[in-house]
Amino acid sequence: MSSCEVENKLLDLANWAIRSTQFIGYFPLSLRSLNRTKFLEFGPFYSLSIIYTVLLLSLIFAWEVNFFLNFTTYQKFIALFGATEKTVHFFFVLTASFMGLCFRISGLFMGPRTIQFWKDNCLTLDKIQTALGFFKESIFESSPDFGKIKKSLKLSILMNVVFIALHILIVHGYRLHRSLTDDTQWWSSDSDFHLGSAFWFTMVLFHVLNSIWLSFFIKIYTATFRSIARKIRTLNNNGDDNDSGKGIDYMEQRPAGIIYGSEIFQILHPSKVNKSSATGENEKEARNRHNLLELHVGNCISAFVMLEKLVNRFNTFFGSQLIAEMHVCISNIVAHSFFLLLWIGRNIWRQVAMITVPFLVFAAHLYRFSSVGGDLTLAAGEVARALFDSIPMGQLSTDLRFKVCTLSSKIIVSPPVISGNDFFVVNRHLVTSVVSAIATLLVVLVQFRESDSTRVFSPTRNSSGHG
Repeated sequence: MSSCEVENKLLDLANWAIRSTQFIGYFPLSLRSLNRTKFLEFGPFYSLSIIYTVLLLSLIFAWEVNFFLNFTTYQKFIALFGATEKTVHFFFVLTASFMGLCFRISGLFMGPRTIQFWKDNCLTLDKIQTALGFFKESIFESSPDFGKIKKSLKLSILMNVVFIALHILIVHGYRLHRSLTDDTQWWSSDSDFHLGSAFWFTMVLFHVLNSIWLSFFIKIYTATFRSIARKIRTLNNNGDDNDSGKGIDYMEQRPAGIIYGSEIFQILHPSKVNKSSATGENEKEARNRHNLLELHVGNCISAFVMLEKLVNRFNTFFGSQLIAEMHVCISNIVAHSFFLLLWIGRNIWRQVAMITVPFLVFAAHLYRFSSVGGDLTLAAGEVARALFDSIPMGQLSTDLRFKVCTLSSKIIVSPPVISGNDFFVVNRHLVTSVVSAIATLLVVLVQFRESDSTRVFSPTRNSSGHG
């Protein structure tokens, strides 16, 4: 299978992720097809994807300038709050606006680099499947994990789109209807404000679709790690795959000394070692089996090393974007949590209902993305466990045995992870850390608010989603 065929398969799996990211203007690349061969392309400047991104960027920028400078409705809304509420709301609007512009501008400038990163992924995955011995069939057809990727991405996109679309239609559609029916004029500045707010909030909430594109790569790496582990288990005919899902947690339950090469034999079952004298094989057949075993073990180690380098390349290429992604997610959760507490404290449940959907969208986004990152580390742990359980160490040469022991120890001590420029690791522990930080920040904000001389507020038709 060539790298072109690998690219075709990857593009088929990533189709929903690419389309959703193109929709929000973060992905100015074109998906082309020539002679039944699919490929990604950046440019020319008059291509539909680039024109769409530039138009969307210009429209959002023009609206945000108008939003802050000219709309008296927004000024009325801001005037209803105290100092703390104004600060939180301004921080939310500024962060969402600035980050949205940055993501779209960086997408235009990073187009050629994105194409190169994509090509590197296709080439490396082609080398990995060759090393694992997939010739007649591709690695994507051999593992059920790859088949689940497209379905999971599609489900995530549809759930986000449905909830966000319903929220925008109900909340902002209602406000626009009120402004049209209550004013003496058929169309007023309030109508402009509510229509623009609906568009702006749509783009802000649809930001979560960008993580679908990042999750696609992580899911591919996770499935490939599991394919490597599955291949290692087949090297021993008596290998057992019943506990393949335990990963690193399983390894941590073993005695601490097991990570050292000199003690690996303590966990090997003598019955799993194939002895040519016991089976009646002649010396030549035994030598051929030994060479074939060493070849497969060496190829599996090489495949793991190549995939680990690809994960590191992902961290380098998307590191800054991961930091911005977490910043947008956390700032939205903080702002919506604060206003949820505000309206719950005032028993204004209509406003609570309006803010609940955006809060849940970004909270689910944080949990889903952290889970995807954690699954990658667990999948790498399955490789370490397969090396311990399924490799007949007694039949390996000294050098290869040392490589197996070194790789196993490295995976346990320092497994592959998804990281944002080494500032944080994307796994399930990130959720608890973020929740703890948000709780602390909310306590501080509530204390500041209590010290404000905030006027009692009763929401009117001029209120936005946070007011």
